[in-house]
Amino acid sequence: MNSLLPWPEAYLLASRWPKVEQLLRRCLALEAQDLLPHTLLLLSEEGLGREAFAIELAASLVCPSGSGPHCTCHSCERIRRCVHPDVEIVSIEENASEISIDQVKNLVATMHQVPYEGRRRVVVLTPAHTPPLNVHAASALLKFLEETPPHLTFVLLASNPGRLLPTIRSRAVMLRLPNPTAEELTSFLAARHGLDSKTATEKLRALHSSPSLLANPEAVSLATVLPELASRLRDALRGDALALVTGACLIGKLPQGPLLAARAILQSVPGETPPIQEAALEAAARLVALSRRMAALHLNEESVTAGALAPFTLAARRGAAGSAPGKPTW
Repeated sequence: MNSLLPWPEAYLLASRWPKVEQLLRRCLALEAQDLLPHTLLLLSEEGLGREAFAIELAASLVCPSGSGPHCTCHSCERIRRCVHPDVEIVSIEENASEISIDQVKNLVATMHQVPYEGRRRVVVLTPAHTPPLNVHAASALLKFLEETPPHLTFVLLASNPGRLLPTIRSRAVMLRLPNPTAEELTSFLAARHGLDSKTATEKLRALHSSPSLLANPEAVSLATVLPELASRLRDALRGDALALVTGACLIGKLPQGPLLAARAILQSVPGETPPIQEAALEAAARLVALSRRMAALHLNEESVTAGALAPFTLAARRGAAGSAPGKPTW
């Protein structure tokens, strides 16, 4: 059947993970005692629990029979396809880059209405970070969260609570989803990218089991590229100027390139000499800091990477035999 979910259906697999299901049942026990908060903030990496938890919680809260998780009634199945009138998912619309104030205003205009069919109404907002939830939309949302109707449960999804406006964060009760096991990560990667179990295990190892990369549409190709990237950046720290240039160009083609570069550098230097390890740590720190300011400074991935690593490459070339990097000068 057709689904209107704003994310891949593979994201719903996490609702069957034992620790996620255990947390869900605890929330439903609170709801049975009328103790469940009206606004929840669910924290996990994309695809690794928060979406599945939100949908299954919504289904259980709305379900006329109140049968709990994994109910197969018509109401719950419609919620899992995002076609139920009592559950609304607010996300970045197609061809847009942010959640707009108009989306929030349209939501607020209808939320005082009582449930159409179920026991409650549920709103899921994903992601709740600012950006992409723009500041004006967040302000409009804040006024609504301060006076949430008793028949409504609001669920915010995020990976990092620090990226929410403090005023929004303070209105919600945070729930951090349990970290998935290696087996769960493998099953997710296989389902998300259409891989067999053996291939998924190999790709997971190449990605260093990084949860933030698994949901990425390019995760499979990243698993192939990252070892090559790590090798080039390690050579750049040793003084190889060509490796610096080719590594920077490669990063420009990757999502979240500077952050991936920082990860690749740190994972490539165990066993290296202390000077190279020190250079790697400083270079990774600079990459992370510059990635946070890329938009404000109008920088691209290539220039950020080259700027962060070039002083170390030059210092290494000036060092004895070009093998032990000296202290870079800025």
